[in-house]
Amino acid sequence: MTTITISPSTVAESIQRVRDAARALGEARAAEQALEDERPLVKRDAITRLMAAGRAASVTAAEKVVEEDEAYAAHRASQRAAVVATQVAWGEWEAAKLDGQLAVALAVDGAIATVG
Repeated sequence: MTTITISPSTVAESIQRVRDAARALGEARAAEQALEDERPLVKRDAITRLMAAGRAASVTAAEKVVEEDEAYAAHRASQRAAVVATQVAWGEWEAAKLDGQLAVALAVDGAIATVG
């Protein structure tokens, strides 16, 4: 039988990784939200450029081709990248959480085995 000993510092480090991962997830979500908040303004500017360049005769027509505006397309690409970053941060948080739970469980199990 193999005995695994988990020190209190290992548990503390695991818990700190959960906190760090949660902060990173929050920051990723905030970045994603900031890009979403900017989108209407970027879209408005794109529609204005499309109409000024004669590529659309009206706002409705510009709405249909707004993805052709380079700045708007770049903004949407940034939004997609932010969504991916949020998902990666979520995965890191979940992994850190599981690692922390395992460390605590092993520490408790070791403490029980030591006492018993």
